[in-house]
Amino acid sequence: MNNIFIVEDHDTVLKIWKKKNIQNLDLVHLDAHIDLGIHLAKPLKKILEEAEDIKELKEKLEYAISYLHYAKDFKKQIDIGNYIYPAIKEDIVRDFYWVIPGGIKEFKSSFKLIKNILRDILKEENKNEKLSIEYLDEGLIVSSILGRRFFVSILEKLPNFNKEILLDIDTDFLVIDTLKKADNTQEIGKRRPWILPKDLSLILKKKITRPKIITIAYSVNGGFTPINYRYFADELAYQFSNSKFKKRLFKKYKATRYFLLFNSTGKKEFYWKAVSLDRAFRLPDNNYGPLYLIKNRFLKAQEEFKRILKVDKDNFGSLVGMAQILLRNKDFKRAKRFFLKALRLKNKNDTPIHRLKERTLFGLAKIELKFKKLNKAKNYLISLKNNSCLEPEVYYLLGLILEKEKKYILAVQYYKDAIRLGFNDILPLKHLIKITKYLKQKDDIIKYINYRYRTFKNNFLRLERAKKRIKGLNSLRQKLLDLEKSLIQLNKSQYNNLTI
Repeated sequence: MNNIFIVEDHDTVLKIWKKKNIQNLDLVHLDAHIDLGIHLAKPLKKILEEAEDIKELKEKLEYAISYLHYAKDFKKQIDIGNYIYPAIKEDIVRDFYWVIPGGIKEFKSSFKLIKNILRDILKEENKNEKLSIEYLDEGLIVSSILGRRFFVSILEKLPNFNKEILLDIDTDFLVIDTLKKADNTQEIGKRRPWILPKDLSLILKKKITRPKIITIAYSVNGGFTPINYRYFADELAYQFSNSKFKKRLFKKYKATRYFLLFNSTGKKEFYWKAVSLDRAFRLPDNNYGPLYLIKNRFLKAQEEFKRILKVDKDNFGSLVGMAQILLRNKDFKRAKRFFLKALRLKNKNDTPIHRLKERTLFGLAKIELKFKKLNKAKNYLISLKNNSCLEPEVYYLLGLILEKEKKYILAVQYYKDAIRLGFNDILPLKHLIKITKYLKQKDDIIKYINYRYRTFKNNFLRLERAKKRIKGLNSLRQKLLDLEKSLIQLNKSQYNNLTI
């Protein structure tokens, strides 16, 4: 079979579908994640056509305009969590079948979560439409979203297809046994297969007799699939086409055996034997350090990174991980050394480093800001902005630097873009209030500050009414009160100027 493709990151399958000129085929998507995040930045014409009221038009235009300040290509938004959305919008995918892990029991326990996921997608595209679900069978439901039929099913209840189908499998489907544990930081180091590749392929072969294209994602990047089960993707491909993938599977399986020996013994030779067979074993997620780091379990993360660096001193991922821990501990000088070493290795290391390069630039920018070296920090942030144009904190930090340089009009633009792109803090508003005294034309910016303050306050009040335990809520309340006092003074001053 020449229609089977194994990919590292799941969003690569969109390029395959486009290259093969796929149009209007149903998609069967086996994954612990729906991968159908809505793209927030859209062409202005489309926003004008789709907006249902002035408020929605304003919000979506603001986001899109901020995006277009720094990136003209909307494809830059595509990632592993939202590649199916453009596939539907471009009529590559017709009806969508999301097959979730587990059986009837897991389906029932996750049903509220499934409804919330579908409701959120519907809300992003049409906030006034209510979610309607039809129960076709126990473990099989259907809804209508984005002008398509949306099915959610367990493997057992997936219908039989006698037509051409797009079959898309994420390897994490085999090692995450319920949607409730789909987050990458759950079950760290404890994930085990609930179904094996051979058993999965036997079921799929009976249900899908004419797959047009089969795509299989490793999904090791991000820690969704533990690297010990990376070879499952190759085994699945082998089950669908024995002759084509036999040698490849043997090589991947052998590499995995060596890596397991490294994990149990710590011996350098086993690590490098695994790497020589499959360079992916140098990936940043060849250990659990990145996941422990997300959970703020710094000692566990440090143990993982040190274990890798002991045998691979130039491992990009572990160098950046150690630097991030040092940065959190405010050991800025050592953090800088680790970040710079990682950055110098970027052309020597053969692992995917795009996301970690962003973290490296971000870390260095923060360190240089701490050392008050504004030009160096600015250069790192500009480089980061060019690579990651939707990261709001980058714009906030650039706004800080421009304010210090007394380039107030530019600083205003960057603070506003930080807010528009979702910077969830009142600090940009605080700085905008401070800047107004240096601006000759300030009416519009004062109106903007008042509008954003009201929006932020309303969101805060919703959090309070929810009566959930939210970390930092009391601190945020105090910040909001301080900001309100400053805003009252600003409005009073502006009114006095007008009456004079």
